[in-house]
Amino acid sequence: MRNSTRFEYIIILIELLDKAFALQSKGFSMKPEFKESDIVIIYPTIKTTPSDFVVTMKGKS
Repeated sequence: MRNSTRFEYIIILIELLDKAFALQSKGFSMKPEFKESDIVIIYPTIKTTPSDFVVTMKGKS
């Protein structure tokens, strides 16, 4: 999991698909589904369906 300019590691008890990664939420813009500091696992290679949550990147960072 990336935090600003460094990476942090978390231990999980499930097997992840290739290229999966974790993001930690900041702020309250996704309440009530995601709370401040929730950690979500992202699978960038899985096809989305209606009502799925998706992650987008703003800008070039």
